[in-house]
Amino acid sequence: MSFDSVSIATCESVLTEKDLIRYCEDSIAQGSKTFSFASRFFSKSEAQGASLLYAWCRYCDDQIDDAEIDQQVVRMNELQKLTELALRSDEPVPMPFLALRWVVRRFEIPHTYPFELLQGFRMDVENRRYETIEDLKVYCYRVAGVVGLMMAHIMGVNEISALRAACDLGLAMQLTNCARDVKADWQMGRVYLPMRDLERAGFSRDRIFSKRDGLWRKPQGVHEVVKELLCEADRLYQSGERGVIHLPAKSSLVILIARFSYARIGTEVLKRGAGAWEDRVVTTRLQKVGCLLNAVFVWIRCWPQRKKFVRVSDLPVWRIQ
Repeated sequence: MSFDSVSIATCESVLTEKDLIRYCEDSIAQGSKTFSFASRFFSKSEAQGASLLYAWCRYCDDQIDDAEIDQQVVRMNELQKLTELALRSDEPVPMPFLALRWVVRRFEIPHTYPFELLQGFRMDVENRRYETIEDLKVYCYRVAGVVGLMMAHIMGVNEISALRAACDLGLAMQLTNCARDVKADWQMGRVYLPMRDLERAGFSRDRIFSKRDGLWRKPQGVHEVVKELLCEADRLYQSGERGVIHLPAKSSLVILIARFSYARIGTEVLKRGAGAWEDRVVTTRLQKVGCLLNAVFVWIRCWPQRKKFVRVSDLPVWRIQ
């Protein structure tokens, strides 16, 4: 895979292709064990494209999450500025933005998508309130649905139904994250559970945990709200699963592995009940093997329905309706 005419100069020095790829692969290995596990089954081109995209996404996410509250707006504006510089010029940029420049140009990803993702991060900075699950899904689209769409470009997908499925799968994964990380998010001052559902369960935004000792107030009520999120996530997982018939054979297996791995996290949250947030839910090695077997079973079952795959270079921009 060649960088062709894409500039690989950073603010400090000139890098080789191998340097950038290594940086991005390290980023994905450290940042997401689930994604790293699934990406082992990509083709070389797709795996490198995914790691380049992930490096930029992870960097932006960390820049916001690690900032003090009074610095988040400053960092958000800086991310916007550097992203515009990366996508609209050949000026030197830091390594994560160099990765974005390369992957967008190589796979002809519409600029709409990275900027939608930044809008999702801005919603975090603004501490946006989500009244309903539909409001929350707009946020999920921006921080995860568009990632699914960018991955679809990396895999060369050209079917509108496949793009819908990619978006739905991203939404499902983000809803699962919201369900798993309720306590951690609350401790950062963020609440992603729909407020109308929380209020019906007897909660207010600032009284999910006790400020004094961090203990749950009526944890079973929170779990009931989370069950609704995971029910919607399950519907979206099934929609995303139906889109694999439009993918290259090997790529479809990767997507199914990621689908079942994330869904397993939601299953574990449901299984733990009100104790789901005593520690962070992760999948064990044995559970990952089970997810792999499930993915292989569905992959084989879907084989007769697979569409003839033709890689295209110019894909339509899909936006949430």
